[in-house]
Amino acid sequence: MTEYKTIKQSVEFPVDLSFVKRHLNVDEDFKEDDIYILSLIKSSTKKAENYTGMDIALTHNRKKLLGFKGIEFKVRESPLVEFKGITAMDDDGKEVLLDPKEYRIINKDTSFTICFNSSVDYSEIEFEYYTGFSSDNIPEDISQAVCIMTANLYDIGRNSFTVGANYRDNHIFESLLAGHVIYYW
Repeated sequence: MTEYKTIKQSVEFPVDLSFVKRHLNVDEDFKEDDIYILSLIKSSTKKAENYTGMDIALTHNRKKLLGFKGIEFKVRESPLVEFKGITAMDDDGKEVLLDPKEYRIINKDTSFTICFNSSVDYSEIEFEYYTGFSSDNIPEDISQAVCIMTANLYDIGRNSFTVGANYRDNHIFESLLAGHVIYYW
């Protein structure tokens, strides 16, 4: 059985400060809360990622597999932005960058598959790729969900919840993200 470890690092949060400040009706010149609002954007983005099961922040991924044998490997992460390459350990214990002609990537909505031209047997192999969205291509409903959650965290007096209503009765955040939830069977 192949053992693997994935290292993920968010490199860009696609909903930017000025967009959220517009949503909050906070003047662009008011800078005192910028660091706080940025931390709320990150928290709201992570909450949206946990709800949908996909990366929303542009994320750098390194997936290391030990004892990989086979012709393909399915990665259940999305959306794939860019596949950077494959590094494998050769018979002499040296890292070798595989030629992209030795494999192809089949990208689907909820996953992607790395298909090798022939069966491979590596003691160690690592895939490097980016998932998520940039500010240029984030779906509008996701950016709105992040803004709404950020507003809810920033100012309870102006949040999306009806005054006096139970928190669980409001589903705007979930409704906006519902079309992006990934279910694996």
